[in-house]
Amino acid sequence: MVLMDTSSETRACTKCFSASASIGWGNHSFLSFTKLHDASKGFLVKDTLIIEAEEGTKCFSASTSIGWGNHSFLSFTKLHDASKGFLVKDTLIIDAEVSVLSTVNNFSKKLSFYPNGDKTRKGEGHISLYLVIAETSNLPIGWEVNVNFKLFVYDKIQDKYMTIQDANGKVRRFHGMKTEWGFAQLLPLNTFNDTDNGYLTCDTCIFGAKVFVINYTSRGQSINILKELDCTYTWKIDNFSSLDGQIHYSDVFTFGNRKWNLQLYRKGDLTAKDKCMSLFLGLDDLKTFPSERKTYAKYKMCIRNQYHGEHIEIEGFDCFTSSSISWGTSSLLSLTDLHDASKGFLVNDTLIVEAEVSAISTVKNFSV
Repeated sequence: MVLMDTSSETRACTKCFSASASIGWGNHSFLSFTKLHDASKGFLVKDTLIIEAEEGTKCFSASTSIGWGNHSFLSFTKLHDASKGFLVKDTLIIDAEVSVLSTVNNFSKKLSFYPNGDKTRKGEGHISLYLVIAETSNLPIGWEVNVNFKLFVYDKIQDKYMTIQDANGKVRRFHGMKTEWGFAQLLPLNTFNDTDNGYLTCDTCIFGAKVFVINYTSRGQSINILKELDCTYTWKIDNFSSLDGQIHYSDVFTFGNRKWNLQLYRKGDLTAKDKCMSLFLGLDDLKTFPSERKTYAKYKMCIRNQYHGEHIEIEGFDCFTSSSISWGTSSLLSLTDLHDASKGFLVNDTLIVEAEVSAISTVKNFSV
């Protein structure tokens, strides 16, 4: 629910509404009377208060609530107005994305369903279905879980489930950068929509998932989390055009409990050779740090524009290990833009590079 002004007060949550128990949910201390009647806050203006409510997650129950929706979704006037494009040649297309939440092994999971295909992953002409790790904001930085799973589509005619899983029951690793796995082309739409196949009958379909979380009970991990570091390193490179060699390293600097460096390819690495300048953030203390440890870092790097504030930036959240000691981009800035004096990146043969890290977590294994 939102009280509208330039700095709106917001409270967001998921609740279960039940005809027998809880027909209303809210917040007893949503806004103090002091703030409400303070004219400078902008909530109560000319004795008028504006309240909005956003729709969110709903609880479906076989005994009470088998359907949720909106009684005033689209007016008949707009629906039948040909210029609006909703009803074309007496055909109305309705799309819905459905997610079903469940909690297993301390991880919240959901199924994410695209009835007309996930077009961002070449799912056109199919239905798409994914298993998703949800509510990841409650998990520690650097979390990961290995999962073996199967997805099911129920055939009501044959009274059996069609089972879909990765070849050879492959175990999938879920983590902060990859929170979902599944199938963009689960079933062709014509197969799914054909009532003779039993998947979609009476405009109803049933999906399921069987999830096996792989737990390594003989091992454990300890996580050292450093948040809101607000660490910035500036690398000023003079006489840029006289640099020799393919790669150039900054001085070593310390962020959190690790030592780092910046790695610059002035004419591009192998991927972007003679096209773009490449820049990477790398670990520099592998000799003194145990090789099995992982370090997760949320970082930002930029090439400063010395004429105005339009810097070239990249952001990332990556895992640094003994096998992946640096992360960044091969195509940070084209060589054309770099050497264009009007762009402001290379001024008086000087380039300024910055790196910033806002969060670091170090994960180490131990025997239990």
